[in-house]
Amino acid sequence: MARSFVYPRPRPRGLVGRRLEQHEQIFVGLAGLLVLVLLVSVPTWPLKLLTACTVALFTSWAVWMPYKGRTYLRWWEIRRTYKRALRHGDLLYRSRAPRAGRRMSGQPRPVPTPAGIPELEWMSAPTAFGELAVLLQTTERMFVATLEVEAERDFGGLDEPERESLIAAFEHLLRTTAESGRIRRLQWTLRVVPTDPTGHERDVAERRDRTTPDWLRDSYDQLQQRVAISAEDRRLFVTLGIPYSQALVAEARNFNSLAEGFARVVGAEAETFIRSLPLSQLRLVRTLDEATLCSLVHSLYDPTHQIDDSLGLNRQNLWPAEVDGRNPRHIKTRTWSNPHPWFSATAWFRELPATAVRVNFLAPLLLWIDHTIRTVTIVMDLEESERALSRALSDLTNEIGQGPTGMVQNPREKAARSHAAQTVEELGEGYAGITLTGYVTVSAPSEKELAQVKDTVRGAIIKSRMRPEWLETEHWRAFAATLPLALGLIRSR
Repeated sequence: MARSFVYPRPRPRGLVGRRLEQHEQIFVGLAGLLVLVLLVSVPTWPLKLLTACTVALFTSWAVWMPYKGRTYLRWWEIRRTYKRALRHGDLLYRSRAPRAGRRMSGQPRPVPTPAGIPELEWMSAPTAFGELAVLLQTTERMFVATLEVEAERDFGGLDEPERESLIAAFEHLLRTTAESGRIRRLQWTLRVVPTDPTGHERDVAERRDRTTPDWLRDSYDQLQQRVAISAEDRRLFVTLGIPYSQALVAEARNFNSLAEGFARVVGAEAETFIRSLPLSQLRLVRTLDEATLCSLVHSLYDPTHQIDDSLGLNRQNLWPAEVDGRNPRHIKTRTWSNPHPWFSATAWFRELPATAVRVNFLAPLLLWIDHTIRTVTIVMDLEESERALSRALSDLTNEIGQGPTGMVQNPREKAARSHAAQTVEELGEGYAGITLTGYVTVSAPSEKELAQVKDTVRGAIIKSRMRPEWLETEHWRAFAATLPLALGLIRSR
């Protein structure tokens, strides 16, 4: 999915300039070549002008004119991919887990993944912090492993000096991760599921033993009043992405098998990252092994499934019983344990808040919306400072060169140039270079409720100075971007 941009603003990155994407520039170039051919081959001048103007007008309309929230050229590839997947039957997935069986060694046989999700090879890495599931995505050429973390302090409740120190600590984490080690991609996933704040109280009232001594009942009541009950279960996960490389293969050959070597190397990188988490005031909750990772993925498809309920889950039955992506406005999922389907839709953060805060790309994770089941994901590629600085200088040069020459300037273009200059200054001071994108997936038990939730989430995103774009006809593959697989960014290496 070609939906990525360089912080702090979304911007096309073509062969020449930063106004159009690469495929749009190629389309304009081919149209110009066609105009030249028509001017040479058409016999009379009236026909030359008519055909040349027709091609020029169609090209301008297809590339620049707004069309259903995008442009016709951008819709063309999206619709072509959707129709091809619909024609081949890829958008209706039914799990083969009941008929897959096991190998002679006892390992579950692999089950095909839903559309939009690459084939996965599972490995297990023992670490000092617990067992860690390592997944190799063969088509993406990347190893991924997931951790559950927890912030030690609430960012929104801090005063200005504490915020600055926390921002500096987080920047240090990104810079050290980018400059040392093999981790080149991070995915921050926030899973929010509404809970019943009075559920525990009602359960106690129903199951209370009246023969219990008064002092014990009073003690428990006092304890219950002091415990804060949240109306939302907010869980934060970070997925580490390590590209497949020859150096990694060479190091993995030192072990008994390549699979064991890959797992050991990725596990060592994860241990190094975990030890650096306290520097950014993050705390490791647990490492996700095969069962807990499968439970997390299963809960994303079925919100009624508890994330901590990992009993009996493995790489074979983590996928739902059915995933229907034929509707262009949502996907419908049904799991084995829940006969009622869930409807989900995914939006892309087309524009993040362009402010002076250096880590404001985490703003989507701070969205607070009541009574909404959602998964917010920020995927970022980390680069060395020198390479990021070189690209930022190129962006700043293009911004200045393409700036307006008149007296009246577009304030958005002016802000874009100032932020490009700010990015160059920050990279010059040693901050990490980041290419990132963000997604949010919302779920509801019916189509009507899903439409209401989409409106609610859209309003909250706009109030947070961001701009969403619902990925119509792409929900079947956009949903994979919010899974803990570090997808959603173009593979640039």
